[in-house]
Amino acid sequence: MDYRIELGNPISTELLEDFPELTVRSVATDGVVLEGDVVDQARLHGLLHRVEALGLTLVSVTRMTGPGGPGSFPTGGSHPSSEGLL
Repeated sequence: MDYRIELGNPISTELLEDFPELTVRSVATDGVVLEGDVVDQARLHGLLHRVEALGLTLVSVTRMTGPGGPGSFPTGGSHPSSEGLL
């Protein structure tokens, strides 16, 4: 699935090399937007761990593809974070 990751920091070319699976979509003085295909949740968590380990500020993570379009959850079920709460 494609994800968009927005960081609230300017980021150097050297730091961008820590995210080879992502493409830079926009760069500003106050942050950067990266996008790319993340094959599973383990890889997504790995990306987020790298963001934290590098001391970067995570602004948002958005799933761009999947059933129903951007940011949607699979149809026919509940929001993944609500499973098993009852």
